[in-house]
Amino acid sequence: MGKRILPRKMGICLVLTIAFSLGSVSVVQAGIRSDSSKLYCPKGRLIAHVWRGGGKNSGNTKKWDYQVSSKYKGRAKIKWIQTRWYSAASLRKSASISLGVSNSSASASSSSSWMTVKTKTKYWKNNNGSKSADWRSNTLVGPRKDYRSNTIYTSNTGTLKLKGYPKKYEISAGI
Repeated sequence: MGKRILPRKMGICLVLTIAFSLGSVSVVQAGIRSDSSKLYCPKGRLIAHVWRGGGKNSGNTKKWDYQVSSKYKGRAKIKWIQTRWYSAASLRKSASISLGVSNSSASASSSSSWMTVKTKTKYWKNNNGSKSADWRSNTLVGPRKDYRSNTIYTSNTGTLKLKGYPKKYEISAGI
């Protein structure tokens, strides 16, 4: 009789457990991607999360839904919490990328060579005692023919300032 191998589900649980213990986990399902990272800080932890849907063609553009968030799970009082994000992609021939937020777009040069183009970084900050800051919108790239497939990247950084503590706490997640 052969050796008994761990059931497939148990192996997956083991991999996810290892990822969680390292402080980060990424999930890929049907074009949907997400990533979370956590940082232990006084009386709790800061979690940065980024989620992006599968890209859809919309006319001459490619569009991805996204959501970014920063959350504090703990007992300390919050002075402020911020989520700060950007997207990047490989583009050419003056193609542009935008976060779906005003003044966030950036463009490639007119060259036919591929280059990584990064949007302007945007942020949302809560200083009202809230334990989270989040934003949801769409990343847009166009024209679609001047976007190199599977090069879209989205990064989110959570920053936290707690009352009574001198330093800021910061953690990033990206997909």
